[in-house]
Amino acid sequence: MASFYWSTNPMKDLVLINCWSINPHESYALWKIYLGGEKNGVAVRSTISKLRRSIENGKDSYPEEFFIGKVKYKKHLSQDELSRLSVITTKKPFYDFEKELRLFVLNYPRSEGGKESPYDISIGRSVRVDIGELIHEVYISPFSTKEYRGEIENLLKKDRLLNIAIKESEIRDQ
Repeated sequence: MASFYWSTNPMKDLVLINCWSINPHESYALWKIYLGGEKNGVAVRSTISKLRRSIENGKDSYPEEFFIGKVKYKKHLSQDELSRLSVITTKKPFYDFEKELRLFVLNYPRSEGGKESPYDISIGRSVRVDIGELIHEVYISPFSTKEYRGEIENLLKKDRLLNIAIKESEIRDQ
């Protein structure tokens, strides 16, 4: 039995990852973690096909091939499972509440046919997406102020994203 070798894998610094939850309902834990003590915030609901189309329709100035993989939650990977893809899409079981889906870009060193990116891979990059295609619904934080919903409505109006539904969280912090 082998353990994860992500921390010692030299290729890890060449992967850009964007994380999503595929949980069919809201998660109190994720709200708490990602708000980081703040009260105001939003979560967006989309689909995998909308995510793909939003990237394709975004016509990014530096389009890259991206991959999507559902995360598996395992204590260990066997020696046969130590491929780069398996390591990228596997986490320890204590994170399984995230029900994570990862969108990622694989870069390669020049020695393996890679090319130099026009961005600093150590800090990541922004990707141009079609927001109207990507977002189906916006959920307002269960801890937010009443004024915050108005701010979100105004932001969507300003950007002409009127077809996006705004939902109140069903979570009640008690």
